[in-house]
Amino acid sequence: MYLTQLIAVRGKHLADRRRQNRHHSDAEEVVAEYAVWALDTELRSLELLLRGAWFKLLASGISHAAYVTFLERLDGPCCEYGENGCP
Repeated sequence: MYLTQLIAVRGKHLADRRRQNRHHSDAEEVVAEYAVWALDTELRSLELLLRGAWFKLLASGISHAAYVTFLERLDGPCCEYGENGCP
């Protein structure tokens, strides 16, 4: 969750700098955008690996409550369909 917020803040920061300063280095912008992209890609890969590992544990007998607790730590609180603005 923290890394997702960090990536979003960094992406917003880059967009703000782009609007405010038209004289920035193109190379600096490319490197910064690549760093944000790399962090985002790494985070998504790690999340998929963790979800896959926990699914295997769930299938092998771990409790549903432990699985939900783990997902809440990744994504924030789980919610029921249609509850509190959830899709």
